[in-house]
Amino acid sequence: MSYTVDVSREVFSRINSRIQTLQFARQGKYFPGDTLFLREKSTDGYTGRTLSLLIVDVQTSEFLKDGYCVLSFEIISSAPKISFSAFMGLYDLYVESKRECELLKEKI
Repeated sequence: MSYTVDVSREVFSRINSRIQTLQFARQGKYFPGDTLFLREKSTDGYTGRTLSLLIVDVQTSEFLKDGYCVLSFEIISSAPKISFSAFMGLYDLYVESKRECELLKEKI
């Protein structure tokens, strides 16, 4: 199965940087092979950044509270979001550097 999960910027960053590869969850909902589609959420709404995770293991233990388990997952895809204004800024830099290269070629 596939699930969509909204997470805070802090949690998203830890998972995206592979610092966090485990998560506590309610037992019986998630199984190995399931996918989690994470959406980064801020105070203003969604940031547009997403991650797809594959659950590779689900562990229970006598040391966990009844009804809970530990999910082990790996990132299977990420889609960084770039705003249109940031894209246009990068494009402007590209155009400017291309123009400077043409000017240098003319001097040679």
